[in-house]
Amino acid sequence: MYRNGDLALLIVDWGIDGTDREGQAVHVEGTATDVARQGPDGRWRYVIDNPFGTRAQQLLTEDTVEPAF
Repeated sequence: MYRNGDLALLIVDWGIDGTDREGQAVHVEGTATDVARQGPDGRWRYVIDNPFGTRAQQLLTEDTVEPAF
């Protein structure tokens, strides 16, 4: 996490394992880049939630439709 005053940049590796509708194993992973702001009450709230980080730009150029996130 990188913090400057009431703003924070979070870079997080994540992964999800599950099963699709046909019963096949599914694995999705990425590196998120998120921005949060601290409110007057001291709680942090997401301002930008980008679960695929720089990969989101690659997905837009590889696919004809925007990724669902």
